[in-house]
Amino acid sequence: MPISLTSKIAILFTVSLTLITSIILFVFTIEVYNTNKNLFIQRGDIAVQELIYKTERLLQLGLLPNEFFGYEALCQKLVDNTEGLIYAALIDENGKVLFESTPLNNQQTTISKPNHFISQDNQYLIKKSLPPVTQQQHYIIATIDQHLLESKLTEFIIKMLMYASLIIFTGVILMIHFLRNNLGKPINSLINHIRNIDLDSQQGTHWDLLRRRDELSTVAITFNAMMSRLSNSQNSLADSNLKLQKLTNELEERVESRTKSLNKANKRLYSLARTDPLTGFHNRTKLEELLSTRFENAKKRGHHFAVLMADLDRFKYINDNFGHAAGDTALKTIGARILTSLRQRDSAYRVGGDEFIFIIEDHTNTNSLVKVAEKIKVAVEKPIHHEGQILSLGVSIGIAFLSKEVDCDAEGLLSFADKAMYQAKTKGLDYVISEY
Repeated sequence: MPISLTSKIAILFTVSLTLITSIILFVFTIEVYNTNKNLFIQRGDIAVQELIYKTERLLQLGLLPNEFFGYEALCQKLVDNTEGLIYAALIDENGKVLFESTPLNNQQTTISKPNHFISQDNQYLIKKSLPPVTQQQHYIIATIDQHLLESKLTEFIIKMLMYASLIIFTGVILMIHFLRNNLGKPINSLINHIRNIDLDSQQGTHWDLLRRRDELSTVAITFNAMMSRLSNSQNSLADSNLKLQKLTNELEERVESRTKSLNKANKRLYSLARTDPLTGFHNRTKLEELLSTRFENAKKRGHHFAVLMADLDRFKYINDNFGHAAGDTALKTIGARILTSLRQRDSAYRVGGDEFIFIIEDHTNTNSLVKVAEKIKVAVEKPIHHEGQILSLGVSIGIAFLSKEVDCDAEGLLSFADKAMYQAKTKGLDYVISEY
């Protein structure tokens, strides 16, 4: 489950407050410990000074330290009347106890080093020297209760911890309450506002957060300004999309129209590039594209396939004597006649000035090819009128067809037809069927 921003801030505040309080409490505890320690030592020092004063009075009366009567009661009274003092004694320079108060737990005071006295349970020790008596040095020692100091300090720390815990708990509750009212609720309101925003309704103009004077107010104002700009941008975008859609439709229509026109032009160019303009026959380019494919298909499927190659007689004579216009008229006329006489599945090609090739498919026999050659002969030899002149032409035709006895390709079949045509022209015949 995700942690809310309010909870995160409250946790951070709690950790920070706890850490700061711990540091302050630690420093304060050390200071209190040292202060109480000094206070106990000062009390003990004052008590020892009082005992020294009384001891000096006894010495002034001429008594030796070992002759002091009731000195133990004096030491015990000093211990009873001084808080923190648990032991007092008069000792010589060798550490021998001459008089002492009642020891606690039978503790004994010994010398660990010359002129250095300590307590066996490591209590704080105060040592004061007396004026020399004869040739010996005497000392008054007092032990301060370290356990009492530590117990008072422990009691103080417990109270401080209780107060610190109460302060931390109160601070956390107040912080959570403050964050909920001043951060949590406004942020939730902002989130709900963002979730329910509608660009078309212009929500948020009189929103409560706008009346605040903090960062959330700035966020709300900035958000409303952004939504206003976004709404305007959306409207502009919608208008732009409509215009763009309209332009796109117009462009698509233009492109479609241009594409159709271009396709027609390409088809026309393709056709013109493969069509002889005078006769309407296919040209050599078209023949080269189709011949091999149609030949192989016919060969695979066992279809009858034949090639007729024709060459016009006296065409050069007409061009030389009547002009090229007469020759063009003759070609146009002959082309129109031949196209009407051929079957729809047959095709005609002009491959030279007066040379033609005819592809005949699905012919039944040799006689059917002869009939085609006769039709071509009639179309060519029929008189042609041009500017009051009668033009007369002849034709020589070579015939070659696909045969099981001869294995050849399309170019070989053309070669056989070409040889047969020259035989017809040489022998003055109308047509010759190739004998391979």
